[in-house]
Amino acid sequence: MDERVAGLEEDMRDVKSVLSRLEPMIVRIEATLTTTLPHLATKADLADLRSEVTREISDPRTEVTQDNSGLRPELTQDASSLRSEMTLKLADLPTRTYMWGILVVLITAYGSGLAALAVLK
Repeated sequence: MDERVAGLEEDMRDVKSVLSRLEPMIVRIEATLTTTLPHLATKADLADLRSEVTREISDPRTEVTQDNSGLRPELTQDASSLRSEMTLKLADLPTRTYMWGILVVLITAYGSGLAALAVLK
């Protein structure tokens, strides 16, 4: 019986040492939660925010939709004139095929030059 009591006393010393190490950590965690939790949003806060944002977005959307009805012909005309200008400017630029051809010619010339150097040495 004395051996069992001695074993239990030894186990209790281990438990007390573990608890003495855990207590300061628990106090720090509790302090962190106490300072942080009051500032966090609740589900109700988020629901209120969502409805407010939805309402604020829908009002300008309605205004923009109403304003766009008069702008549509003007935008169509501006878009077609911009398309014409871009077509004219892009016609002056070299095509992708042309640029690849130039690159192939340059690489071939470089390779030929290297081959000529190799022959000369």
